[in-house]
Amino acid sequence: MAISATINLVKSISKKAEMIIIMNMVKPNTSLTKEVTQKLKSYNVPVSEIFISDLVDITRSFLVQGVRRNEKAHLQFHLLTNIILEKLNLKSIN
Repeated sequence: MAISATINLVKSISKKAEMIIIMNMVKPNTSLTKEVTQKLKSYNVPVSEIFISDLVDITRSFLVQGVRRNEKAHLQFHLLTNIILEKLNLKSIN
């Protein structure tokens, strides 16, 4: 998997780097998603429980300058932002 090269690259750049894998374009509750999650966990890097779903609004967001009225997409981005801020030891957003 290409992910192993990426993980090794990040580890080699900084021994202090806090890593977390955030999956994108995920189809929730599928066997493929579960298999990929298990494989990623085998690299001993945390895998976020929050992910970016394969939502049409997210795919189209670059055309319409953002995500429109999709509460699920807004929630995913909000939760991921808080995870990243926590990793950086910054305050989360409300």
